[in-house]
Amino acid sequence: MPASSTTHARYQGGGPHSPIHQAAAAFITRDPARLTALCALWRSSGREVWVTLQGSSMVPNIVPGSRLLLSCRPAPPEVGMAVAYRRGAELIVHRVVAVAADPSGKGFIVCRGDANGYNDSPVRMEDVVGIVVEIRPPTAWLMARLRARRMAIRTLPGPALRLLLAACRIGRRT
Repeated sequence: MPASSTTHARYQGGGPHSPIHQAAAAFITRDPARLTALCALWRSSGREVWVTLQGSSMVPNIVPGSRLLLSCRPAPPEVGMAVAYRRGAELIVHRVVAVAADPSGKGFIVCRGDANGYNDSPVRMEDVVGIVVEIRPPTAWLMARLRARRMAIRTLPGPALRLLLAACRIGRRT
């Protein structure tokens, strides 16, 4: 499968986004064994975790750079939901197009990226990491960070404020 047809997500944790933290997250998610352990931890704890989307297979509904909140609680995915699943060393975010079971009764789902013209290979239920419950486009994420730091947007110089507001309008259209 070509890299451009798959939307990857990289774990960003919930904390600060320092270069050291980002390097640690990249180190964890590039190793299949570590990613498997991390996904198992998320699922067993039933936590919600934030990931950052990379790739364009979910465009126009989810744009690259969007932050996604995954609910890792054990809940069966339904057709139409966007889910994150583990495939080798990648965490992939695609939409569920079918839910089924094999002859032995083990459940699986079939997914597809919104921008893709073909389905992914079947995904075992145990490889589903979480269901996307919230999407923050890149501009919404920036605005949340600004609010979290109690930075008054009014204090930005005129050109910077106009650029920020234009980016917010573009983000709302996607």
